[in-house]
Amino acid sequence: MPLFTEQSLVQEFAHAYVKETKRIAPFQVLGVSGTTAARALGNADVVVLNDRTIFEYELSPDDIHLIGQRWLS
Repeated sequence: MPLFTEQSLVQEFAHAYVKETKRIAPFQVLGVSGTTAARALGNADVVVLNDRTIFEYELSPDDIHLIGQRWLS
């Protein structure tokens, strides 16, 4: 599940994805609260912040646990 910390990084991801796959794909952007995002993390196999950008970071299980503690307690 890709998550982005700012709108410009969504655009960077979309450009990189199209360049990598050599096809155009429709994208939708959904802004959500931190609590909503934290709830969704538990259902994802892999969570990547700012995928395909210079700020790309894959969350570890410990990261996800800490986010859950912060946003869901």
